Amino acid sequence: MQPLVAFVTFYKGQTKAFETPPLPVTEGINNKLKTVPLKFSIALSKLPPGRYNCQVTVLDPKGQKANFWQAPVMLVQ
Repeated sequence: MQPLVAFVTFYKGQTKAFETPPLPVTEGINNKLKTVPLKFSIALSKLPPGRYNCQVTVLDPKGQKANFWQAPVMLVQ
């Protein structure tokens, strides 16, 4: 498997509120779905409570491709 890069971004409306450092993804799982595990540590205390859109982005630097997944989240105290 070629190395991938992944990161998580939290958006408040159209504004980027927080982004994790890029995480190199070098290990894969040999299965029929061709999936890879992604593990992030996110210090949510840096974000005030509220509604956000959370986006996970995976980049393939060699193939110059990107894919992402988004979901609404709510942070509460």
